[in-house]
This record gives sequence, C-alpha cells and structure tokens, in this order.
Amino acid sequence: MRLGYLLALGTLAVAGVSLAFLPGRATGAQAAATRAPAAVPLAAVVAAQGEGAAKGPALTDKPLPAWRIKLLDTAFEAASRMPLNPHVRTRSRLQAAILVSALELDQPVMARRLVDRIANWQRGLAYADLAFHAVQHGNESTVRGDLATAEQIAEEILVDKNAQDWPRDRIRIRIAETHELMGHQDKVAEFSSGAPDFETGKLAVLQASRIDPGQFDARLRSLDEVLKGAGFEQWRMALGSCAHLYGRFYADAERRDLLEDRIVHGCPKLPLQVRLEYIREIAGHAIDHADPTRARKLLDEADRLLESGSWLPEDHTPQIALTAALRARARDDDRARTDLERALGIFAAAKPPVVDMLRARALRPVAEAYGALGDLATALSVYRRALSESIVNRNSRPRTEDFCAICISLASHAIEPDAGLQAALLAVFRDLGDPW
Repeated sequence: MRLGYLLALGTLAVAGVSLAFLPGRATGAQAAATRAPAAVPLAAVVAAQGEGAAKGPALTDKPLPAWRIKLLDTAFEAASRMPLNPHVRTRSRLQAAILVSALELDQPVMARRLVDRIANWQRGLAYADLAFHAVQHGNESTVRGDLATAEQIAEEILVDKNAQDWPRDRIRIRIAETHELMGHQDKVAEFSSGAPDFETGKLAVLQASRIDPGQFDARLRSLDEVLKGAGFEQWRMALGSCAHLYGRFYADAERRDLLEDRIVHGCPKLPLQVRLEYIREIAGHAIDHADPTRARKLLDEADRLLESGSWLPEDHTPQIALTAALRARARDDDRARTDLERALGIFAAAKPPVVDMLRARALRPVAEAYGALGDLATALSVYRRALSESIVNRNSRPRTEDFCAICISLASHAIEPDAGLQAALLAVFRDLGDPW
C-alpha cells in the first residue's frame, strides 16, 4: 500500500506522532549562513518592461504528487544549511542539482522560487537553465530576462582576478544552447566564441540533434574525422552527437546501424565508463522505440565491455545497476534481478570495505534499478540501507550530499518512501549540523 508522504515545511506524521520537519531547527549561525544572497534584479526589470510580445502561457508547474515536490524542497533546505564559508562550492552545486531535477520534472515555478538562494556562479547557470527549459516548452515570456541575468552573472566572474574562466564559459555555452533552440545563430556564435572544447562539445551535440536530414551524410563524415584523431573531449562530443542522431534517425535502419557501429566500436581509446554511458544511451533509444530485442543486444555488449575492465567495488556495483535498470525497461526482468543480486554481492564482499563516503553513492543506482523492476519493497530496503551507510561518517558535508542525492533519486524515479524511510529521512535531516 502506498502511504501519503509529506516532507518539509510542515509536519510529518509517523506512527501517529507529528514531527516538525523545518529548516528553522538550524542553529543561529547556520541560519545566517543559509540566508539567500540578494537577487539580481535585471530579470524582473526586463520582464516588467514588457519588450516584445510574450510568447506562450504563464509559467506553471506540472501536477505532481505532493510528496515528490516535498522531497526536492527538503533536499534544497538541507543543502542550504551548509555554511557558505567554507562550503559555498558544495552547497551551490547541490542546490543547482536540485533545480535541474525540478526542471526535469517540469517544475519551472518551483525552480524560479529557489534560484536566487544559490550564492555563486551556479546561479547564473541556473538562470540559463530556466531560459532553456522555457524555450523547450514553448514559453518565451521569461527568456529575455533570464538570459540577461545569466549573462550578467557570467560577466561578473571576470571582476575577480583569481576566478577561473570555465564557470563563465559554462554559463555562456548554456546561453548559446538556448539561442540555438530559438534559431538565433548570430547569438550562438557570440556566446560560444572562445570557449574550450569541453564546453563547446555540449553545443555541438545539441546542434547534431537538430540537423536537417539532408545534412546527415556530411555530419557523419565530419564526426568520422573527429574519431580518427583529436582527443578526449572531441571524442566525447563525437559519440554524444552520434547518440543523439541515433535517437532521431532510429527509424532509418541504415543510418541507425552506421551510428551504432561508431558508438560501439568507433572510439576504443575512451575510458570504459564513458563508452558504457553512450552504449546505454542508445539502448535507451531502442527501448523508447519499442525495440527491446535490439536494446538487449546493446546491453549484452555493455556487459561484455564492463567485464573486460578492472573496477573498484564502489564503481563496479553502480555500473552493473545502471545496465540492470535498462534491462528492466527492456522487459528482461530475470536477468536484471540476477545482475542486481550480483551487484549487491560485490558491494558486500569488498575487501577492504568500501569507504564510508562512497557507500550510499554505490547503492543508489541499485535501488533505482529495483524500482525500474517494479520491486518497490526491495528498492525501499536498498534506499534505507544507503541512507544508513551515509551517516557512518559524522561530518555533515558528505551526509548532506548523500541526503540530497537520495531525495532527488526518490523524487525523480517516482518511488514514494514508506513510513520507515520517511522517519529515517526526517532523522537525518534534523541531525544535519556541526561538525561540517
């Protein structure tokens, strides 16, 4: 039986007892550290000016069960407890990851409500993400202001003589991707100019997914040239482009096979983990196109590649689980379950045991894969185990990272915590504090 679940900003009933789940339980020093920075006003100013006709309806969040929203809200409050000094990078990274998850669940209003509480450059990237999401969903009413705010934050990075260039580049490439969706090629060129390959590769992948069918042969030839030489970032861009093209042209068997060959065999020098990422991606495309037979074939190749390498248990366990989750989607349930049992066995047998800061990270994909199998009881059991493993280390920084990741995972995979996991999450949340 599914139980009603309410986390954060109110009360949680567990075993008939009402338990407050409020960020206000932080100490005075923690509360000061979590105070939101002043919002950049440019977005509101531009929106108020009303320049140009607003396109699309007013922003709205997709209806979701309250417990999924509360998980993300609670994760954000946990991340926001981290003191800015010395943890501004970790805190902002976690907050930004939660906003990305909110947008993936089509919650732009929620993301907009939280964005100005991010303290560093990640706030600029989040504004660019808001604009990208709005264009994707046919609502450009807030895009102008969001892009202007993102650009302003990117340029402010240059004021700090000790700052590195890559955060600015990352924001500007996201701005360029948004202009790519809108067909503003002059702006795409402006915002991508001078960025390094590891950033422009993201834009190249997006552009590959949008090419005209008549450009396919020319684009494939150019990708082949990249695969013949170049280096790590260029190879990643090429395989990422091939994977996007694979999904777009899946119905064209000849083109699909050409792309599959390049993804599976075209770049043997890349690390196994990266190659596995793209093989799984195209297996997912096969599943999306109702072709489980091809998906299983690709997943067999992924398993062959996985077992050809040497892995630490904390890496081997989640790698097996990632493939098992796709097997579940491809209706290969027996194999998926066998593989998950093997993954847990590898984790348990690790000698020496997996270090405490990596245990929850290794177990989360296993829980997600059991969820994909529809085995919610086992999924919740593994989540509880991951949460228990996360608090072995008494330092609240790694605890908070694991807590946020577990909340995001549950919300994103639509796995509702039962009463036991609710209580455990609440206990961990309330205990987050010194020492950091």
